[in-house]
Amino acid sequence: MTDAGIPRLSWHRLAEVVCPIVRIGVASVTLVEPTAPQLAFRQIQAGMTEAEITELLGPPWPFRLLYTFRTNGERWGRPESVASYQRWSVGHGLVSVGFDKDGRAVTATLQEHFFVEEDLLTRMRRWVGL
Repeated sequence: MTDAGIPRLSWHRLAEVVCPIVRIGVASVTLVEPTAPQLAFRQIQAGMTEAEITELLGPPWPFRLLYTFRTNGERWGRPESVASYQRWSVGHGLVSVGFDKDGRAVTATLQEHFFVEEDLLTRMRRWVGL
């Protein structure tokens, strides 16, 4: 007991409490399956052509990319040798592939986006009670 009457935790007792929490955290991280964009991204290999990637992921994203925000991403390759880029929308992710002058993939980036299900106005109305 301490002076204030609060029991002091021993290292042994603290370990009994903390270890299961850490185990649960590690298990939850290691048991999480890859997302659809991650699985698609991991199929892309250096040297693939745009046609081969289109066969895997479907048609390229038809919109011009003005900006992106990255919340989670993976990357491989050498972007300094890129002659052109092409992008594919997969689930909630955007896969960008850089091709060299021979049309072979030399770099790829995955950007996963997480969208809020309700917009700000709806959230404010709910908060105010409307």
